[in-house]
Amino acid sequence: MRKDSPNLYEILKSATGGSTAPSETQARPVAVAEPTAPAESPTPKPASAPRVVVPTRPPAPTTLPPTLPIGQRTLTLSYNTAIFAGLVALAAVFLGFAVGQRWGRSKGKSEAAAAPAGSPASHADTTPAPAGRVWAIKLLEWPGTTSREYVNAESNAESIKKTLVQNQHAAAWYAPAVRGDRRVLVLYYGKYEQRNEEAREKLATLRKYKYNRTTPFSGADFVEVER
Repeated sequence: MRKDSPNLYEILKSATGGSTAPSETQARPVAVAEPTAPAESPTPKPASAPRVVVPTRPPAPTTLPPTLPIGQRTLTLSYNTAIFAGLVALAAVFLGFAVGQRWGRSKGKSEAAAAPAGSPASHADTTPAPAGRVWAIKLLEWPGTTSREYVNAESNAESIKKTLVQNQHAAAWYAPAVRGDRRVLVLYYGKYEQRNEEAREKLATLRKYKYNRTTPFSGADFVEVER
């Protein structure tokens, strides 16, 4: 039979008008049940440990210190606090003592600088000179042991004396003196029976006198000399 020729079933179907049922020999479709997977047994869950409920203790109530009435409150100091306070007080005492000493010394130095030895304030008395002697203001002195030294000293004394005369201080004079085993030349000013107010004022003026931009008589003082 050719491939394109109709089969017997189709010929019979066309002859009977399509009402002929298929033969019993024709294979019928049979429903085949699909195999079912075996049901999985549920996995047993691990038994959980029983929960232990621990009763919570309520917080202890905070007790506040009793408030003392005014006039009865006290200050409690520990042993260390008392020691510390004592050390602080001791340090303050020593510091005050040191500051006081330093201030006293500085004050004494300033007073000494303001009123050096032989100042008018230190010679407030009017004691007269001994008999045969008077007071003079010693200005300067130079060594005059050798002839050369004496000539130089005399030249310096004469030059300063002339300068004093030009500046209204005409009572300057000089004379030799002996200091132990050496000879000196001393420049004096004036002769006073006693160290009165006039003599002290002259001394203060000569101490501030300037010569060649210096104050060469800043150490001047009263001495006793022959009349």
